[in-house]
Amino acid sequence: MKKPLILVVDNSRAVTGALNAMRHATGPLREQFAFEYVVPTGSTARAVLEQDGYVVHELPFVEISRRKGDLLRYGPMLLLNGWRLYRLARQRSAQVIHLNDFYNLTGYVAKALSLGRLRVITHVRFLPQSLMQPLARTWRWLGERYADRVICVSEAVRRYFGGAANVQVVFDPIPGAERYPAPVVPASRPTIRCSSST
Repeated sequence: MKKPLILVVDNSRAVTGALNAMRHATGPLREQFAFEYVVPTGSTARAVLEQDGYVVHELPFVEISRRKGDLLRYGPMLLLNGWRLYRLARQRSAQVIHLNDFYNLTGYVAKALSLGRLRVITHVRFLPQSLMQPLARTWRWLGERYADRVICVSEAVRRYFGGAANVQVVFDPIPGAERYPAPVVPASRPTIRCSSST
């Protein structure tokens, strides 16, 4: 039986804490769901995800910045990348788009193009209170109205959303212990005896 496919959209241009938290969350769920990641074109995170065994897609995301060129390109690229994400979801038969970034809006465009058939989950991993509030309030409004679920990593983040019914807290999983090779002890190493005295 084919597992339901979830497309995880992450803005990381490198391996970040948010990306690692998502990797730790999706890893144990791979028996029930199939996960494929969507990252920015040229992201160094691609190699790490592929090493984990994930299928990785790239889109030329443009982040909001103070550079005029980025601001001019943001709107058209948001629509274009939303269209590309919608087509990718159709091609891959994905049922859910999981936005691992509060401020990545491509999933909402893809959902609109699917006429609401695609489900969208938005993950909020930082305190929106620390952002420029006109933008943060816009993103909050979109999440409350258009995301099927908004996942907050803490109660402090949850409080920013008030009483919206589609918002819940899911703590990030604690990563498993790193495994290192056992230290090699030379055979000729002398034995040291200690004696205790009172």
